[in-house]
Amino acid sequence: PVLGLVQVPCIERNTMGATKALNAVSLVLRSPISKRRAMLSYDDVLRVMKKTGMDMGSAYRETAQGGLAADYEASLQSQPEKWAEVKALMGVKRIQVGPRITPRKVISYEEVAEIRRAIPHLDLSVC
Repeated sequence: PVLGLVQVPCIERNTMGATKALNAVSLVLRSPISKRRAMLSYDDVLRVMKKTGMDMGSAYRETAQGGLAADYEASLQSQPEKWAEVKALMGVKRIQVGPRITPRKVISYEEVAEIRRAIPHLDLSVC
């Protein structure tokens, strides 16, 4: 997530996923009924996806600690005027924390940065 927001990567990923799903359905519907069978079971796919996730470094999961999110935030922090412009454009208090069932607390980008500095030892490898 860039600046705590996951819209951009999620929109792109969901768009590609939907396109792949439509292509898969199209291919299946064009095949003879007698040939329609799964090559991989759903359980096999989930098992491999879980293993892949466990093998992937936590910085590259949706933790905002690596990849584009970290690079973008680092470049913004080196340009205070641009950082102020982005915060004004996106709203200073955009990030909500806490369980979704109860009312959530809205915090600023500065508070998020303070939380990150306060808990650098947080092990996100289990995320």
